[in-house]
Amino acid sequence: MATQPVALMFTAFPKLRRRWGRYVAAYLRAKGYVVVRKAKTPPRHLGRYSQVVIWNGGPPAARRMARRARRARIPVAFVEVGFFPQRTHWMLSRHGSIGGHLFRGEDFPDNTAEDEAYLRDFFAGYAAGRQATTDGGIVGMLQLAQDYAIRQHSLFRTMQQFVNVAEAQWPTIRFRPHPREPRPRIKTRNPLLRRASLWDDVLPAKLIVGVNSTSLYEAVLAGKTVVPLGDTPLVRHDHRSVVREILRRQIPKTETCLIAEIDQRVFRSLSRSF
Repeated sequence: MATQPVALMFTAFPKLRRRWGRYVAAYLRAKGYVVVRKAKTPPRHLGRYSQVVIWNGGPPAARRMARRARRARIPVAFVEVGFFPQRTHWMLSRHGSIGGHLFRGEDFPDNTAEDEAYLRDFFAGYAAGRQATTDGGIVGMLQLAQDYAIRQHSLFRTMQQFVNVAEAQWPTIRFRPHPREPRPRIKTRNPLLRRASLWDDVLPAKLIVGVNSTSLYEAVLAGKTVVPLGDTPLVRHDHRSVVREILRRQIPKTETCLIAEIDQRVFRSLSRSF
């Protein structure tokens, strides 16, 4: 008699576990797994688990869990909120879900004409019909300095360091604060951008500069030229192809899409793990 596979979901972020855990668990159950959810304190023994799913992969506890699972030859995947938009999607990856770990060691083809048409159509809906122009200036995207994507996947430790590097190369650059830090403690040559919508600053810009922010992917979706100064898949792959691949893999949090949408399309490149 076959034993039903068991998946361990581990996260060091209790709030995210409460908000997103049920969606990830629903997907795993739909795949036939018994799901065990752990937060902060990992189990002593991993022998009963056939799959380990780790939120984010940035904190030391998460990295230790990943090493333990790999030593035990248990497949590991990392989960993170999605991109387009974050509030309604999540996605899995093989080596980590933030910064340069997303798509690390993977290869995927450049976009076809059909892919580009898909991106244009998707952007039209995503931006509610707004159009991009090139009559604006250079925009810098600020992030939260304590974010793991900054601390582990860039040479910067503060946003002031990022500002200094960007202003040295683009003296006219203006920076847009992160929505969760509207009044950052930084000094800039030019006033900060404070318009309500991201698109108000991105769509007119002729160049978007950032570290490895999600907003860089949104700018690429809008057809903008993007310069990342941190580690991100945008450093190693064609920008538009990266965004197309994210759209293939991101998972709606609504359970009705799980089997048909995800098994048949999204996880074609993660089949070894799942």
